[in-house]
Amino acid sequence: MASKPATRFESTSAPVAVETCRRVEGSALGALPLVLDVGDKTVRFAEWSTAVEGGHDYFGFAAQVPAGVRFTVEAGERTFVSASPRWVHPLGMIGPHAQPIEAIEFCTVVTKPEAVAVR
Repeated sequence: MASKPATRFESTSAPVAVETCRRVEGSALGALPLVLDVGDKTVRFAEWSTAVEGGHDYFGFAAQVPAGVRFTVEAGERTFVSASPRWVHPLGMIGPHAQPIEAIEFCTVVTKPEAVAVR
């Protein structure tokens, strides 16, 4: 009876960059406290800016945004990219060009090891 050849597997690590994103929209806009885990980082909202006191249209926010996290704000037909801890709509909070925030997407890239089998 013939025996089968032995197979040897080794495990090595190859780093893989994985982008992780979290979105804030709908009823989450204006919520406090609001804490988001984005990959291995945490974003904490501190305040929201409205054009009128007690309003439900938000034109800005302040948050603790860790290094390596960037965000995209969707307001009307425009999108704005930033990594700043404070964001206010660059076209203002009132007037014909003012559009409230519809969504914010926070993203970060995390490098993770990936196991690879070698024969």
